[in-house]
Amino acid sequence: MTERTNYPDRTILDRSPTRPSKKRTPSKGNGHADEALTVIDPKAPLDVASQFMLTHWMQGGVGCMAFWRSEFWRYAPNGWQQMSTDDVRAELYRLLSVAKHPVENLLLSVKPTPRMVNDVLDALRARAKIDDARDAPFMLDGTVLPAGGVLVVNNGYIELASRTLRPLTPNLFAPSRADFDYEPDSGDPVKWLAFLGEVFDDDPASIALLQEFFGHVLSGGNLYQKALFIAGPKRSGKGTIAGVLTRLIGRAAVASPALHTLGDPFGLAGLLNRSLIVVSDARLTARADINNVVETLLRVIAGDPVDVHRKFLTPLPAVVLPGRILMLSNELPAFADASGAITSRFLILRTRQSFYGRENPKLARELAEELPAILDWALDGLTVLTKRAHFVEPGDAEATRETWDRATSPTAAFVADCCVVGPHCEVSDDLLFGAYEAWCMRQNFKPLARNWFYRDLAPVVATKRRRRLVGGVQKPFLDGIDLCDSPLG
Repeated sequence: MTERTNYPDRTILDRSPTRPSKKRTPSKGNGHADEALTVIDPKAPLDVASQFMLTHWMQGGVGCMAFWRSEFWRYAPNGWQQMSTDDVRAELYRLLSVAKHPVENLLLSVKPTPRMVNDVLDALRARAKIDDARDAPFMLDGTVLPAGGVLVVNNGYIELASRTLRPLTPNLFAPSRADFDYEPDSGDPVKWLAFLGEVFDDDPASIALLQEFFGHVLSGGNLYQKALFIAGPKRSGKGTIAGVLTRLIGRAAVASPALHTLGDPFGLAGLLNRSLIVVSDARLTARADINNVVETLLRVIAGDPVDVHRKFLTPLPAVVLPGRILMLSNELPAFADASGAITSRFLILRTRQSFYGRENPKLARELAEELPAILDWALDGLTVLTKRAHFVEPGDAEATRETWDRATSPTAAFVADCCVVGPHCEVSDDLLFGAYEAWCMRQNFKPLARNWFYRDLAPVVATKRRRRLVGGVQKPFLDGIDLCDSPLG
């Protein structure tokens, strides 16, 4: 008869009290499992998950595996990274397959089954759970981060207010990392400033606004509740600007949705945990739900809590999305917002010239070499913005906004062209609507139906409807608005 010890999956369990047990050395949190003997009880999945956390996913007493907002995250030498459920499942199969479990006086190799792995996977979710209400970045031990925010880079993390570089630690849970080494006092970003000078025709107001918006995005705050819209001809540097800002905060911190998807049922899911939302071609199709798109933009820019519905995952209630919006386009987006609120939320920049046919293919690489200096430049802009406490737009922004307003709310444009408002003004319903239809014909607009016109008029002018006896007949009048003596248009 063959002895039991000849089987490779069996080990004699020595119960002698005089022989010390062999100690295992925990892993360093690098994601690679310790190959020393691991003894588990497969029927206790929560204990197994806790044991794996201690022996394979722990560094300096801090867990290096986390489950936050229905996603797994693992700490690697270069920071926290999202880990797919399939990857976690594969890791569990590997760890279980090299583990042992006691049966009488034997240690038998574990034979992982789908059910066993699923049970441990569910237990790991519970064991590594982080409160979904916490907004990253944050310290896992509850330590409050310094005011002004932090930025994770290749060689540590930067306390932005003091520009102090600290060593990276798993205690700092930050879902993204900028792919460059920070070098304090890097000097001026010469090539970047030369590029901006070409893009904006050396307009200092435009360059200053961009500098302050960069700093605003880095801060992670939303004190000013503004987005940035950059309009201009094709190949005029808009994408390069967005690319530099993306590299400055880390690609994992940036969402790039198509504008129309913001009105979809799951349109907010891709904006979670993102510091920047880049809409690189702001066009709306005829099928887009424009009202939902506008509503989403207004709520995100204002920092209002929103319910985030995710496909096949638990919805997240009342989430404040941290991303600031950067919108790029060759033309003004065709929003529909009778109140005109959406355009007032955007800061406006215009690029002046096209580089079509004379592009510099090495520009992206050249600017990447200046990222540490560009970071200091952006933080200088944040300092100016914080002291002033509001953004200042260049002189041509107002004309662009007026054009955008008129396209976004024709009803408001009609009021501006043809009406006066005030507490002593009044006009008949028929006369006002007739003037509106005539104005639409002159502007080549298709007029709204009467009830839709008055619906769109309500957020533009505060009016009060009443009936008045005219020639023995009760006719509807509006208080608070009247037609100009000489309507424009």
